Amino acid sequence: MHKITLVGIVVAMLAATVGNTVETQASERLRDRYLNQGKLIAGEEGLDMDLILQENYASVLARYEEAGYSPYSGPAIDIPAEQFTGHGGDKPKVEPAGGRSEPVLVWEKNTEWVEWTIDVPVSGLYTIDFLYYPLPGQRMPIQRELWIDGGTPFREAERIYFFRNWVDDGEPRVNNQGDEVRPKQVEQPGWIEGPLMDGNGLYSRPFRFYLSEGKHVLRLNYLQEPMAIDRIRLAAPEEPPTYAEMLQYYESQGYAPVKDVTVKI
Repeated sequence: MHKITLVGIVVAMLAATVGNTVETQASERLRDRYLNQGKLIAGEEGLDMDLILQENYASVLARYEEAGYSPYSGPAIDIPAEQFTGHGGDKPKVEPAGGRSEPVLVWEKNTEWVEWTIDVPVSGLYTIDFLYYPLPGQRMPIQRELWIDGGTPFREAERIYFFRNWVDDGEPRVNNQGDEVRPKQVEQPGWIEGPLMDGNGLYSRPFRFYLSEGKHVLRLNYLQEPMAIDRIRLAAPEEPPTYAEMLQYYESQGYAPVKDVTVKI
């Protein structure tokens, strides 16, 4: 009887813990979105349905295609990060960082947001690339929220990840069973360049953003971890080659089909 009662208590405690965890994660997600923006969020009595039901990237991309928006095909447009046009909280530092002698934007947690005014020459679909340096922190991915012209363009932009660079700390070791064991990971600081992508891996290609000709305001809101930024780049999306194009390339290189070879894994 006591065992049954004990099991019931444990199950009840686990259920309460899971429920509280889900509620906490949802609340933190909304809190992160409105952190330092001077906006109130719903409490336990209700959630902001506009946030929950915001379009995801797949839906926005489908609208782009339906509207006939074409990818930008011109030269890259660079925006030096130190030429920001607005900020919230402490003014970000502009100084050398990450081993560079020239000044870059150094963004720590007391700066709530930073924004840049950009001049778009031609309407179209762009990728947005960053050249950044992860500053020492809590060893977690850097996170920011992206706004364009006053709001997030789609749900996934509420949490953009800028990852750190990790490498093996030495060679694999062999355990007492004769199996190789991967060494622990250590951070290798360095400048990292890349387009904004989905940090959860739901989309394999970089995000595409439709920008009309003229001026736009791009803002990043601080969520987690410090970073230095050298520049922002608006670029033409890279189109992967079709299979026919790759086959033609292979044939032009004289590649021949493999024969009488078996590969075992």
